[in-house]
Amino acid sequence: MEFQHSTQKLIRQKYHEQRETFVPGRHRHFMDVCIQEVMDTKDTSSPFYGAEGGKVLLMDRSEQRFLIFCLLPEANLISSISDLFDGGIETTSTTMSWVVLLLALHPNVQDKMWAEITALTDRGSESRAMTLDDEPHLPYVEAVITEVLRYSSIFPLSIFHSTLEDVHFHGYDIPKDTMIVPNLYGLHHDPAIWGDPATFRPERFVTPEGRVSKPVDAIMAFSWGKHGCIGEKLARNTIFLFVTTIFRKYRIIPNPERPKPCIDYTPTFIMQPKPYEYVLELRATT
Repeated sequence: MEFQHSTQKLIRQKYHEQRETFVPGRHRHFMDVCIQEVMDTKDTSSPFYGAEGGKVLLMDRSEQRFLIFCLLPEANLISSISDLFDGGIETTSTTMSWVVLLLALHPNVQDKMWAEITALTDRGSESRAMTLDDEPHLPYVEAVITEVLRYSSIFPLSIFHSTLEDVHFHGYDIPKDTMIVPNLYGLHHDPAIWGDPATFRPERFVTPEGRVSKPVDAIMAFSWGKHGCIGEKLARNTIFLFVTTIFRKYRIIPNPERPKPCIDYTPTFIMQPKPYEYVLELRATT
């Protein structure tokens, strides 16, 4: 709750800063796009439509700017941006916390991933930055990220849904308006599917030919179908760039001056690992 309040306070502050410099037709970010919609919409059923919306184009720039922000539902915009923070930043940072913890406890996985990354990017006398174009050429990195998503299952029960009609599913009769709770943790840790679900083993997703193979109906870290997370692609891209950039340059180990961290979590809506300490060691360059 404290995180949400501080986030909304920051967003509200930025909103008031940005509205003073808004120029119609020049979109710098999401806020500007919303403001432009308020200016342009003629659809009275649209959430962007304002009571004086038709008059906004008749005013000069200074008056127009003032009226735009009278029409814009500030609370709604702040809520929308808060959703982006909650759905993107919080989940990505939690996933990266699991990445660091699991790889700190599995140095062999780190070394194998580092070798694959540097073989691709550090050819010749010059190295380069990581890009999303590298992803298809780094199957072991993709396998590691997929295994982290499976093992951590940060959304153990996903988002609740309900049936819109009576449903017969795998021998069960489910009445209309029944709450459906997707057990993603149970799926990702089912011994019948994974054999050794309690073992962190990225190789389970790598074929003998070195390609990535993921069981489509058994990995649902972002849920599935039309109820899947709309930010999945952004999240995967962000995690890929974080992982490859960090582990290309550093080896991460548990803090030797503290007890070795254990793989445990705080049971909340998002499964966060319990606090731990680690050390970054700069890898030698050749």
